[in-house]
Amino acid sequence: MTSFSDDFNRADSTDLGAGWVEVSGDWSIVSNRLSPGNAGGTIILRAATAMATSDHYVQITIATTTAASQGIWARGNSNITSGYLWRNNGSTWDLFSVVGGSFTNIGTYSAAAGAGDVAKIQVQGTTITGYVNGVSRVSVTDSAVASGTNVGVRGESTNLLSYDDFSAADVSSGVSANAGNAAGTGAAGAPTITVAPNAAAVSGTGTAGTATASISVDAGH
Repeated sequence: MTSFSDDFNRADSTDLGAGWVEVSGDWSIVSNRLSPGNAGGTIILRAATAMATSDHYVQITIATTTAASQGIWARGNSNITSGYLWRNNGSTWDLFSVVGGSFTNIGTYSAAAGAGDVAKIQVQGTTITGYVNGVSRVSVTDSAVASGTNVGVRGESTNLLSYDDFSAADVSSGVSANAGNAAGTGAAGAPTITVAPNAAAVSGTGTAGTATASISVDAGH
């Protein structure tokens, strides 16, 4: 299993560090939060580390918000043109399947995003679920995107939006992940990646089948 998290607690910078890939736009750290800038248009950010499986969750805290498109991506390909998107547009939360850049709305919950809201999407087999503040708001059965291991953030480039506490992790079959506990916690300002292969112990630690290797990414480079 793999997990990745970032609390964005580091100096203001247009360089997010090695933990992230800016698929489009210019993302930055501003006041210990993730900012999509203010250039206009919709931009995409991907975690550099893919999940180990196509069954995983993605979660983020909306720090500041406005009536603009913003959301989180699961089961994506490397350039985030396929996968599942849990998005708010200022009035509704919409769950999309995305194939070849074509968006299909597969479920809607009527509510505006609010500052402090925690958005989460979980993809497990054909069960796709969107959460707000830990409550399942849309859950559907959909098979449009069967595989994909990339996760990320998608939103309009406006300085009225900002984000905190991103996390993503694989989920086991039949288990709904507690996103608040599943992601590793590293030193402040350093995204944390945890890889738990089903293999023999790594570097002589752990037991066969439960080895855990933790890698802290220095976000300053």
